[in-house]
Amino acid sequence: MKTIQVVTPTEESDKVAKVLSDSGRDFSVISGKENTLILITSVEEDVEEILQDLKRTGVGKEFGRILLSPVAASLPSIITKKPLISFQRSSNDEIIQMVEKSTKINVNYFILIILAGVLASIGLLGNNAAVIIGSMVIAPLLGPVTGTAMGTILSRRKMFTDSVKMEAAGIIIAVVVGLVLTYLYPGASTTSEILSRAQPNLADMALAIASGFAAGVALSGGLESTLVGVAVAASLLPPAANIGVGIALAQYSIASGSLQLLLINIFSINLCCTAIFWLQGIRPTVSIRKERVAARVLRRRIVAVLIALMVLAIPIGLTTQTLIRQANYTNVVNSAVYFQALPPNSAIIGNIGTLYDTTNNILWVNVLFFAPSGVPPNIARTLSLVISLGTGIPTVTVVASVNATVSTIFW
Repeated sequence: MKTIQVVTPTEESDKVAKVLSDSGRDFSVISGKENTLILITSVEEDVEEILQDLKRTGVGKEFGRILLSPVAASLPSIITKKPLISFQRSSNDEIIQMVEKSTKINVNYFILIILAGVLASIGLLGNNAAVIIGSMVIAPLLGPVTGTAMGTILSRRKMFTDSVKMEAAGIIIAVVVGLVLTYLYPGASTTSEILSRAQPNLADMALAIASGFAAGVALSGGLESTLVGVAVAASLLPPAANIGVGIALAQYSIASGSLQLLLINIFSINLCCTAIFWLQGIRPTVSIRKERVAARVLRRRIVAVLIALMVLAIPIGLTTQTLIRQANYTNVVNSAVYFQALPPNSAIIGNIGTLYDTTNNILWVNVLFFAPSGVPPNIARTLSLVISLGTGIPTVTVVASVNATVSTIFW
């Protein structure tokens, strides 16, 4: 439920009241000497239609003001018939103002970006997933990304350019923070959290698309509280900080992979939010000629984003294919190594390392055995032969063994 408060000059109140009466709306009027307050209580589904009726009379444009506020409770309760399946949706003006708030450049934005960059960098370098998640929660990068989508839909150049500037500034700050903290961090080196954001795959793209749709639904439904979860799923700031970490470590493949992941997230969220806003009926309130121009601009931007995503999808698809092959080869290697460790060798496996060299199409395997009487001298050759037969590619195997006696303790 929403309460619509219309503050209008008293001489214009009769015109507004007539429009509401003709449309069958229930309302209350509190008249004053100069201004009149009209109160309308309505279900969410009718708010947009009421606002359009009010705007057509000139309220909010030529005279007066419209205020919206949610109804926490009503005594007696207002019972309305609802369809079996219904979707909660805010009015266009509420959605626009909600997005507009996050596109205003202010000091708080930069402070939060710096703090989130510090948390993300420390989490990446310290291999701490909890700290990285904390950086996602406080990072305000999702707002400008949704702002570019709204600016595109409404054909508002200032909103679009301001959002792009905020995105760019936030990303640059996060990269610089990651770069500086890596130089200051004692014993900085690559960790699994750093590497996981340097090899984007199709699953990351699917997650970004789902996050984009979730952000659009949350904003259009007035569900601001869920945007924290969307921000965590979208993961915009950690890849940005990871670019700086990769540059500082002179691991430029990490920096480029993180940049790919960041661009995928930004473009996917932008595209999906744009689609949701369009499907929700958000349009620029301009003349027919300007509306056609806005539609052309919208089409051009959507095509540009789609092309960018397709270009990014090519290396990501290749990376995904490589990861799948690596996983399949690892399974073959593990099976072969564990089979060789069985009696009569009676060895215990200390470590198995598998690396697929995509450039030379060679599989490199490193195995460490702990065995009481050592391992056969030809075990490396045997493993290479078995693994090559299982994978279909040449394999180089390096075996190290440590003479050790294994004791079993029963409690």
